[in-house]
Amino acid sequence: MDIIIANADGYELGYLTGIQQFDLDTTNSYDFEIQMDLTAFAASGYTYGYRVYCPETEFGGTISDIEIVSSESMAYIRGDTWRGMLRKKIICPPDGEDYMIETGEAHAIMRDLVGTAFGDLIAVDSSTSAYTINKYQFNRYCTMEEGFTAMLESVGAKLVIIYDQDAGQAILSAAAIETHGEEYTDDQIHLAVRDYRRGINHLICLGRAIWPSGSASTCMWTLTATSAPHSIIPAWMSGWMSMTTAVRNPQRSYRQAAKRNCKS
Repeated sequence: MDIIIANADGYELGYLTGIQQFDLDTTNSYDFEIQMDLTAFAASGYTYGYRVYCPETEFGGTISDIEIVSSESMAYIRGDTWRGMLRKKIICPPDGEDYMIETGEAHAIMRDLVGTAFGDLIAVDSSTSAYTINKYQFNRYCTMEEGFTAMLESVGAKLVIIYDQDAGQAILSAAAIETHGEEYTDDQIHLAVRDYRRGINHLICLGRAIWPSGSASTCMWTLTATSAPHSIIPAWMSGWMSMTTAVRNPQRSYRQAAKRNCKS
């Protein structure tokens, strides 16, 4: 995944390089952290307000927190994601009213509420959405992210955020909540995937009764598993990752083949 760094005005400086780690959270803390060697950071010129993003995705935000730890020779660069910024803006009821109540086309309502709160950094899609809101009542003093999410869910939609590289803005829009099968939506499935490649497949075997003193054999064992198709995993996952060994299924059958190749 290509990560681009741009200055506070959106002028792209190139790909983010010289980093040791990049963490971004779009569901809990709504922030990101970049870890860089102190020497690389000093030479980079990265500073507050700079934008970090993956084009045409939600992954990105602006730098608002820089920590230098000289004992580790590390710089920690942090900031809010686009969604995290929305969570720091409050939807306030009109003067004299207890609640904000809106009726109209979804994008138009969002544009009116966002206004100039983020300058030219975050904007709402200029197109007309497929969703009409009818007298939706926002929770009192909710955040924009909470309010937009709940409003769109009331008409079967979700809040989508992407960074438009051409416009130099994070764009908000309404989109359908996709349902995969009868049970799952794309907002309900959470995966933890681990690719483990530190296993042992060679053993050094000493046979006291067979091999002369000081001799040894090298044995390699392999395990092969086959599984029947299962309906637990939605078909849409199969194109980008293999999950056949990640879900228990009573139809699964194992075939264990042990191949021993011993050499003295």
